[in-house]
Amino acid sequence: MKLEASELDGWLRAAFPVRGGNAQMDYVSCSLEDDEHRIILRLIVFEEQSIRDIKEQEIRLMTTQEAAPKERVHAMIEAWTQVLADALRDASESIHTLMPYDLAPGDAIRLARSRTREDFDKALRAKGRLGKHLKS
Repeated sequence: MKLEASELDGWLRAAFPVRGGNAQMDYVSCSLEDDEHRIILRLIVFEEQSIRDIKEQEIRLMTTQEAAPKERVHAMIEAWTQVLADALRDASESIHTLMPYDLAPGDAIRLARSRTREDFDKALRAKGRLGKHLKS
């Protein structure tokens, strides 16, 4: 079955916002355009008790072909939000230089071996992905 934008929207609304350190990532919306699931993310950086910066960006999350099976997409989202919280916490000193795209799951959905939340967690923690923002 095809992953509908409304189903993806529900999963992302349940998973976000994600907060770590002095930053928060908000999910804004999703759309399905030209067989691509696209999402808008908002990165908010705080300084003491006030907002220092807000960056909003549209990101290509996956194609409709990559969005099957649905359970795999849901597992990726669960892993991404956990790793994202750790990355936001660990990158607190450099977070103001990042854009939402820098903290997105990138090509993780294309990894054939990643099927479960644990598989995606390991893949997303790789230095070529979100792992570059994690303390060793």
